[in-house]
Amino acid sequence: MARSRFVVGLVLATTVIVGCSDGPVVPLGAQDAAIEDPVPFETPPPALPRPPRPRPLANFPGSVPVDPSLGPQAVGGKVALRLLVVGASPDDVGVAALEALLDQVGVPYETLIGSQETLTWERLVDADGIGRFQGVLLTSNNLSYFDGMAWQSAFDADEWNTLWSYEREYGVRQVSLYTYPSSWPEDYGIAFAGVHVTMSDALPASLTRDGQRAFDYLQRTARVPIRYAYTYLAAIDPASTSSAVTPLFTDPSGNVLGVTSVSADGRERLALTFSNGRYLVHTELVGYGLLRWVTRGVFLGERSLYFMADVDDWFLPNDVWDVDTDTVLPEAYRLTARDVQALSRSQTDLRNRYRQAQEFTVNLAYNGIGANTAASASCNPNARSVDPLTSVSRCLRDSFRWLNHSYSHEYFDFLSYDDSRFEIRENRQVATRLGIRQPNRVLITGDVSGLGWYNEDGEGPKTDHGLGASNPQFLAAARSLNVNVVASNASVPSHAPDCWGCGVYHPLEPSILLVPRWPTNVFYMVMTPQQMADAYNAVYGPNGAAPYWDHDLSYEEILEAETEIALYHVLTFSPYPHFFHAANTYEYAPGRSILHDFLERLFARYADYYRLDLRSPDWSALANRVADRTSFMHSRAAGVWDRSANTVTVTTPVGGTIFLTGARTGDVTLYGGEPTSRFTLPAGGSRTVAVPALPALTGADELAGTLDVTDDDPLPVAAASEGSGG
Repeated sequence: MARSRFVVGLVLATTVIVGCSDGPVVPLGAQDAAIEDPVPFETPPPALPRPPRPRPLANFPGSVPVDPSLGPQAVGGKVALRLLVVGASPDDVGVAALEALLDQVGVPYETLIGSQETLTWERLVDADGIGRFQGVLLTSNNLSYFDGMAWQSAFDADEWNTLWSYEREYGVRQVSLYTYPSSWPEDYGIAFAGVHVTMSDALPASLTRDGQRAFDYLQRTARVPIRYAYTYLAAIDPASTSSAVTPLFTDPSGNVLGVTSVSADGRERLALTFSNGRYLVHTELVGYGLLRWVTRGVFLGERSLYFMADVDDWFLPNDVWDVDTDTVLPEAYRLTARDVQALSRSQTDLRNRYRQAQEFTVNLAYNGIGANTAASASCNPNARSVDPLTSVSRCLRDSFRWLNHSYSHEYFDFLSYDDSRFEIRENRQVATRLGIRQPNRVLITGDVSGLGWYNEDGEGPKTDHGLGASNPQFLAAARSLNVNVVASNASVPSHAPDCWGCGVYHPLEPSILLVPRWPTNVFYMVMTPQQMADAYNAVYGPNGAAPYWDHDLSYEEILEAETEIALYHVLTFSPYPHFFHAANTYEYAPGRSILHDFLERLFARYADYYRLDLRSPDWSALANRVADRTSFMHSRAAGVWDRSANTVTVTTPVGGTIFLTGARTGDVTLYGGEPTSRFTLPAGGSRTVAVPALPALTGADELAGTLDVTDDDPLPVAAASEGSGG
């Protein structure tokens, strides 16, 4: 049987709970400062990192005069496919927000901190006259910061004019992520109308008709929840020298919260009047629209929205949380035939209720030791069977996707070569006997074992020893059986890729790609809302082992907190699956399980905001996508957009997969109406491809929208591929 995954007979404060890799669920590179003391068991932090404290901008008087003579004229209309992020000071929270957004999409960029570096024409234009940036992202319109004595702007008048001259001569758009509605350094066509500060409460921002065009991936009726933000309320200024001033967002009182405009000297700007920061939902919701607008829809990189759910330990008996004793009861419940049927119905129900979830299919990570291969396939839960769970699983096998979770859930940390081969091979044979199709190339080890994250005694809290401490016998066995994709834990530092959405090729066995998964605080041993709330609060409640919340959370509050984290992963284009456990699929009430409740809440929240279908590929396709993303992010690809010839030339010094959004060449994928091209270049290679000509109109006439926004328009299809060649 599988190795026990718990310590019996102690209350939670001293219990070692080692579910199937419940490690910290925190975005890559982030730290949760709320839990300072080490926790004696593996649990994720209960919330995203705390957002930055809202802070105001300075209101400088007057304006900066425009010098139309500054800077040479552009040469040939060429700009690099690269963005310039401009922050005021090292602690400018807008910098982290913009950099995270660009990393999520894969767009090349450079960052300039205005208080530490002088902006010069040479910083903006190469010696050959090619513009170094296709767009400018300001953290705030006036780049104000407090130097300890007084409010300052990070740019002086010459630097502002250098920037404006570059934008003007090279036709480069500018985004201001946070804007004080005034005339300094320049006006954006809006006037000050008040201030609204929010913390956990939300100021709902609605899209105008033009906003619906610019942010067409959002629901037309979406209410963008502006939280933890300083918001300047604005009105269109009739005395402004700007033209084509077009509102994009308004608050419930009709105040303007974002506009596009054209300056007196012809430059295109987009300005938001609310503060933004990393880990804020409103920043993630509007971020892609800002990126697409400032690049005019042509950029290196790509975006897709994903959600996948793995259910581990299928066929095994489940540990169960005892609410009366606050202990874990070993192997106290095994799923029934009715639980399997309920999971299938739940999946169908979610697809029917949420058009964005049409692709969603649960991945069942199975352990063959728990199955009975003598059980015949039957969808009748009352049929006589040597094992009803196996019988109904066989009958409904095509309703799910299946993954090799090893035969007996043994830990691979110290297994021999032969034992490792047995665990992988024997589980495949069980699948064959049951008629289950599973990708032989993919393996999910028990408790994410074998990868250098382990307890020296086998049980208990784990230590990250690094991938170099992985079990070489296990890796060799996996390679011998043609396994080249192994699931890892997104929250274990040594498992974390060095780029967003990427994988890690194992340093001891480069043929194996590690694809991370997101753990959750839906603990592996909870089956009912009461169990989930009791176990959760025993950890995170005010009297818990790792107190975080100021009160014990209800089941509904826990679902809200946990789906908030998962939604963040979705909105940041993370392709990694979230994983749960078989006990979470127990049908505690008709049509209800903890997993169903989680998924329903997540899909409902997503559908409130997004029109785009969620992608839910099988694990083999997911691995291919992660491999391509890893190749692209390491390719050091660069591009030059010749806007007179309507071409983009892409180069790479090291070679790799290239993603180019806005072009149709190679393998073209449509998502939300936008084409993204994928092609491969060798080291030192280049490719010139056609892109659409820039429209002659500006500002309100061209907002980079791609979808029709009539009331009866169909929901965009998540992924339609075109083999366009070229």
